[in-house]
Amino acid sequence: MAFTFAYPVFDISKNKKGKTILTQQSGRYTASGGTYYTNSIYYYWFLFYQLSHTHSWSLKMPKSKQLLQTQKDFGSVKNKTFKGWWFEKVGNQKRGEYLFANKQIEKVEVITAIKKDSNVLNVSIPLTLPKRSITRQIRAVVNKHHTAKRGNVKKADRVKALYTPTNNKVRAYEKLLLLAEMLEKHKNKTNKQIWFECLKVDKDFSSVNAKSINIDSINTAMSRATKKLSGIFTNVQIGKF
Repeated sequence: MAFTFAYPVFDISKNKKGKTILTQQSGRYTASGGTYYTNSIYYYWFLFYQLSHTHSWSLKMPKSKQLLQTQKDFGSVKNKTFKGWWFEKVGNQKRGEYLFANKQIEKVEVITAIKKDSNVLNVSIPLTLPKRSITRQIRAVVNKHHTAKRGNVKKADRVKALYTPTNNKVRAYEKLLLLAEMLEKHKNKTNKQIWFECLKVDKDFSSVNAKSINIDSINTAMSRATKKLSGIFTNVQIGKF
């Protein structure tokens, strides 16, 4: 299974040298490509979707095929943990795989017939050449046809799944989620009080120097943030994040 961004891993262990490694419980994944679940964009998608169904953030969304389909695909999230929800069975798949992954060929293999797949490159390798020459030529061919680069995944290179995140800005979502939780918890407090409640939990919540913070800057920042939250809670219910 291929994911657009790093999939969630729920176990952290250490090897014989004491180095921390990630291991997937099912044993189906290797350490590469995964990240601890609290650093996964799918974790925040779940949390915002779950929060969108609470009283304070629940919106009167017009009934539509997209809304009903999202509700069916995501299933009930009430009183569920991300881990429990991720591993729920949907047919013969885990819900996380069903929603966010795409089944792809994941290993190099010798084939006896041409594969007609836009994501597969068929090559002919003359085994009479020296290995060093073969390796160099294969690298050149792959670099020409496989243009994805390290770092943020370009939109054109993203894995297409049933539901695909638009980005993996986990830190930005982490801050917005904290703000949403503080707004939920402290409904009668002012913008300034809520802002400082967020700073108590996350000292890096605001990029503005504490001495430079004033009521006007807080109100402006809160206005922008709540507008973003409103957009997130609207979109997440129709399968966009």
